[in-house]
Amino acid sequence: MKDYVAEAAGLTNRAVNLLWELGVPHDDAVRLAPTVLTVARTLEERDALDRIVENLL
Repeated sequence: MKDYVAEAAGLTNRAVNLLWELGVPHDDAVRLAPTVLTVARTLEERDALDRIVENLL
């Protein structure tokens, strides 16, 4: 369980840092980080699903 928590914290920190480097104020970056991670995960899943469908065709 600790590994998952550490990984989630690391990903969230990376998202906050990325947003901050893009000029988003830190407080806003902290609030937006979970949304950024959700979008990234959704895009990853969509890409993975596209690859599976392509392989089936």
